[in-house]
Amino acid sequence: MADSSSTPESTNTSSDSTQSPKPPPSLIKKPLTSLDILSPPSTTPSLKPPKCPTALFLESLHHHIVSALNARDFENPLLTTHLSPNMAAYMEFTSSPYVTTREAFINRYRTLVAENVNYRFELAEVEASVDEAKGKALVWFKLRIWGHPEGVEREGVYVNMWKRIRGQWICERQNGVRGVKVGEGIE
Repeated sequence: MADSSSTPESTNTSSDSTQSPKPPPSLIKKPLTSLDILSPPSTTPSLKPPKCPTALFLESLHHHIVSALNARDFENPLLTTHLSPNMAAYMEFTSSPYVTTREAFINRYRTLVAENVNYRFELAEVEASVDEAKGKALVWFKLRIWGHPEGVEREGVYVNMWKRIRGQWICERQNGVRGVKVGEGIE
């Protein structure tokens, strides 16, 4: 019968087994600098209050409307349900005049995609500010726009003005400013 004390595992007496492993470099703390002491990372929770359900709804609705317009779904019920028949839209720094009806607003997109087959856009950011008591809301958003003109990517900043009418949120106005080509500045 073999003696268990003579197994290779039990006879390993190298000094490596007594040393603790070194931590990975990412876990080694660097010495504090004066900037670290004067400006430590914040440990306070965000002061931004949670969004109300209406703000979340309006932000989500913007994503769905953008999806419908990108899909060239100009008959989508969201457009007739949530855009006022008298919706006004103005794009600053373009040759487009004020658009004063929902039909004209939708037709503007029909024309854009007919003339610019690769025209599309996406929401880069969206933020709703809601006054439930007054039944009004502003939704600020940034769009990335491609294909108008062909091969150009732009960003634009917009605000939609919403009003609650008989329990339904209706967009009454849009103001926007399209930016210059991404990667180029204004000189």
